[in-house]
Amino acid sequence: MKKVLLGMGSVVRRDDGVGVYVIDLAKDRLHGWVLINGETVPENYTSYLKRESPDILVIVDAADMGLLPGSIRRIQSTSIDNLFLTTHTMSIGFMIEYLKPYIDRIIVIGIQPEDTSIGEGVSDSVKHAALRLIEIIEEGMDAITHIPLV
Repeated sequence: MKKVLLGMGSVVRRDDGVGVYVIDLAKDRLHGWVLINGETVPENYTSYLKRESPDILVIVDAADMGLLPGSIRRIQSTSIDNLFLTTHTMSIGFMIEYLKPYIDRIIVIGIQPEDTSIGEGVSDSVKHAALRLIEIIEEGMDAITHIPLV
């Protein structure tokens, strides 16, 4: 089974870079996963994703869900473009629609940011959430699908 983890976000907008932070944490922990650091241009990887046609694509990004900082949620497709910060050149919803014919399962995970001001480094609450998300992914697909929906 081919599994891809795509982290997104702007590393110069503090917690908005959580998807990139997750990819950095995952490098030594998530064996059997292809890790992609999409930063603010995840569309640069759509050709690769189409060609490789993974069984599972998990996308991680900061999402303003109105929850406590560090909250982790799976995002329903109907809510995607309303919750994610607009630091990407292509909307996540559009990208997912484009990739659906090529990927069996796409799961979008949002982490509630605390601080998205200009600057580098993620807040402690978001760091803890990123680490917890890696642990959930290590547990397997059942654990991932038990992340609450928003």
